[in-house]
Parts: sequence; C-alpha cells; structure tokens
Amino acid sequence: MQGTITIGSPFNIPVKIHWSFLLLVLFLGYTLWSDQVSFVRGLWFVGYIACLFVCVIFHEFGHALMAKKYGIKTKDIIISPIGGVARLEKLPENPKQEMIVAIAGPLVNVVIAVISIILVLIFGYTGIGIPEDPFTEAMNWQHFIFNLAIINMVLFWFNLIPAFPMDGGRILRSALSMKWGRVKATKYASVVGRIMSIGFVALAFFGNYYTLGFIGLFIFFAATAENRSVQTIAKLEEFSLRDVMRTQFTRLHIADLYEVPMDLYRRNIEANFLVFDSLGYIAGCIPEIFVQDAIKNNGGELQAMNQISKSFLREDIGISLRSLYEKMMKSGSAIAAITENDEIVGVIDQKTFTNLFATV
Repeated sequence: MQGTITIGSPFNIPVKIHWSFLLLVLFLGYTLWSDQVSFVRGLWFVGYIACLFVCVIFHEFGHALMAKKYGIKTKDIIISPIGGVARLEKLPENPKQEMIVAIAGPLVNVVIAVISIILVLIFGYTGIGIPEDPFTEAMNWQHFIFNLAIINMVLFWFNLIPAFPMDGGRILRSALSMKWGRVKATKYASVVGRIMSIGFVALAFFGNYYTLGFIGLFIFFAATAENRSVQTIAKLEEFSLRDVMRTQFTRLHIADLYEVPMDLYRRNIEANFLVFDSLGYIAGCIPEIFVQDAIKNNGGELQAMNQISKSFLREDIGISLRSLYEKMMKSGSAIAAITENDEIVGVIDQKTFTNLFATV
C-alpha cells in the first residue's frame, strides 16, 4: 500500500506505519510543548502512547494468526492514528470461523491486561491515589503497568461495540449469518454500524472528541463499502460466464486503424477490444482508456506491439463468474477471452460487470 513504511515482518506478515501517523506524532509533540509538560511527564506520556500502539499491533496479529489457522493469508498490518487493520486476503465465509477470527483480536487485549495485573501483583501495587492526569503523572512502574491493563480493557470493550465493520460488528454479522445468511446479515450489520457511526460523529461534535469523529466517519463509509462488496459477490454467484458473456464481439487485427474501436465506442457498442495477429492468436487488447486517449488525440494506427495492452485474460468457460471477476480485479485486466474446447466463444470485460452491478 502506498504511503506506508514497513517496520518489520513477524510471521512473514509486513507491519506498516501509515504516513498520517507522523501527523499524530507532530500533534502530540506540539501538545506537550504548548502545555509545557515537564520532560519526565512527557516520557511517561510517550511511553503510554508507544505501548498503546504495540498493543494494537498485537491485537491485529490476533486476527491474522487466527485467520492463518483457517488457511487465510494476511497481506499486511497497517497502523494509522485511529488504530490498526489486518488486511486479510479474504474473510472466512463460514460464520463460526468469522466469529472466531473477529474475537481473536480483542482476546489478545484481555491476555495483555491479565498479564499486566499479574505483574502489578508481583511488584506490589501500593494502592496510592490516582494522579490528576494518570497518563502524564505515572508515579512508578507498578502504576504504569496498571494503567496498561486499563488501556487494554478499554481496547477490548471498544472493539466489541457492534459497529460494523469493527470486531463487534463482525461478531454481530457472523451471529446473524447463522440465521439469515451472509447477504442479509451484512445488510443488517452495516445498518447498525452506520447508525452507531452517526452517534460517534454526533458525540465528537458536541463533546470535542475529534478522534471519535474520524472513527465514526471511517465506520460509516467502511460499513457501506462492505455491504456493497457482499451484495456484489452475491450478484456474481447468480450467473455463469455463459449468462453474461458477449458472443458477438469485434476481432481487431494488429494492422487495423483506431477508427474501428473509436466508432464502436462512440456508438456505445463496445469499450474493450481483443487484438489478433495474422495467425489468429491474441496479440493483446485495446482497453477503454486507450480508446478514450485515441479519441482525444484524433486516432492513430495499430502498428507496434507496445501500442497494445497485455491487460487481458484467457479463461475456460468452466470458471465461475466470481473467480473471473476476482482475477480481473487483481490483475487489472480490461477484458477476458472465454474459451471452450480451446476456441474463443465470447468475451467479458469491465463494462460487463459495470452493467451487472448497476442494480446492486
């Protein structure tokens, strides 16, 4: 992901810091300076913030390692000012597995809190009063570790808030899935998430909890996107390649002029094209963006291979529409040639999916 710095790869999972994290560091530094916080108090405060984000990383590894148990890889873990996210290649579609993966993160915080309490008891917590500002006036290491336990319990309960797509929302979705199925469950969970996100934003506005406001906005848009994604997958599973592919399509030759695809594009007949060589093999494709550029630059000739994109796939008709879509999205392919018995029988392009998802 762009705009991140990799700080390590435990268990072969890259841990990355988003560039916006630097803004948080600068803001905290400015706050300590403007409030004229003493050097010692500043160290305590920095220590708490550092431990907080280490705990967030451990939390995300809880999700990642549990997902690994079910054969799901984690692309990376990204830490930002509003928290962390383990980017799994996919989410478990089995509701029970999704619930276990979702709750694994918060349970890590419980473990850290329990260990912290045990350490406090070993060291002998004095039980003296809590300072006015406990996070900049920690009196000793026992008090610091005690506050670390509190931080992790706050993280535990906060993440269990049923605001989809937070952990609590995913637990809610998995529970609902057992009764209504994944599509309906996601719809209901996303509605709950968006309602709660509006509450977060309102609380941030009236209480000046700005971070909570950012979290609320993130939840609102993420819940909407997650619901759309699940609805999209459900739509894909309703059809086969044979249902949606175009059997009538233009076969451009490598020596053709751009006038042909330009004319078809202007008339809204086709947007992405396969290009064949003299032997009838696919030489490449002309994606929609190439046609748009040609129209803008008044056309041209297809003469050199470097003028033809290689962003196409060749897939057998037996593959599922969902698998083809995922392959095209991952590879950035504009068009796919669909074959049966090694003969091209149709094409599916990005426009096919655009039209299919118009009702989602």
